[in-house]
Amino acid sequence: MKNLCQLFIFFMCLTLIGCNKDKPWNNITTITGTVLEGNSRLPINDGKVFVWEYRQTNDLFKSQMILYKVVDSVTTDSKGKYSLSFKSSKSAGTYRAHFQLSKKYYYPYFPEKDLILGSGNVLNLIAYQASFLKARVIYSENPMPPLSVYTYSDLNHYGPLSNHRLDKVKGD
Repeated sequence: MKNLCQLFIFFMCLTLIGCNKDKPWNNITTITGTVLEGNSRLPINDGKVFVWEYRQTNDLFKSQMILYKVVDSVTTDSKGKYSLSFKSSKSAGTYRAHFQLSKKYYYPYFPEKDLILGSGNVLNLIAYQASFLKARVIYSENPMPPLSVYTYSDLNHYGPLSNHRLDKVKGD
């Protein structure tokens, strides 16, 4: 009788463990969105959208996510729209989208947002057309270290847009 009760309890535990009330895992993750120019709201075509897989480091002193590999990529169409589906894995740390536009566009920042695995993700990007300015800098007897010239924008609060080092002793 004791063995029969133990056997009954064992099978009940297996039944409870096997009953998962969560929805079943869907390993297809999608990402869709639109890339627009910020001032004119015109679509930006030929922009590349990459999906990167991040993995956890095995460093004993600090634990962080690092770029592992590109999973897939897509190019925006003439309306600035893109759509991409890929097979996601529960073993991956996370997936993130990265945008690459031509040099005539920039975006102040794009939040490091982890994609929700097994579902649809919508990520829209607003980029701005770069304005090229010519500047004339007159200097003489350049101090050491070399003089550096930086450009800033009110839209980008995270650092300079560009920098140049002027190495000559005298220049125009």
